[in-house]
Amino acid sequence: NMENEKRRSPRIMFSIPVSVRSVDEKGNLFESTGRTITLNRHGARIQLSRSLKPGQTVLVINQSNDAEAEFRVVGPISPPLGRVGEWGIECLRVDKNIWDIYFPPSLEDSDAHILLSCRQCQALALQSLSLVEVEVLETAGLLTKPCVHCGQSTPWGYPQRAFEVETQTY
Repeated sequence: NMENEKRRSPRIMFSIPVSVRSVDEKGNLFESTGRTITLNRHGARIQLSRSLKPGQTVLVINQSNDAEAEFRVVGPISPPLGRVGEWGIECLRVDKNIWDIYFPPSLEDSDAHILLSCRQCQALALQSLSLVEVEVLETAGLLTKPCVHCGQSTPWGYPQRAFEVETQTY
């Protein structure tokens, strides 16, 4: 169904340290480190201190789990400030998810999509919540939801895992 193809998966604001490897115009291999600003199952918006070219293929390595995949540079999202730019990238392999976040196959019917963490196994998942569940989460700080990793219902809350992003001065 074309309608569902276009929808893709919801975007999450989440900072994950990444390194990007590719070849520059002169044919030299380079590696640059940056971070994700937003991401979904298929792609990300990344901040990088190096210019990329639309259409270029880059190897992206998630520095928090060493998972890697090839991405296509879609294009710049915001003009570089100093030497730092933001780029939209899209994974070349639909079956690959390097973010360590579980994206449920369908999320159309829910009121909210919130990134939560299982308190039992620490897995991150984009959970579809009803407005009532959102209210319970806001009030109690925890919500019981099924966990695909634990194989049972477990308490979920906001992620406690915060990635340290090295601050670079330009």
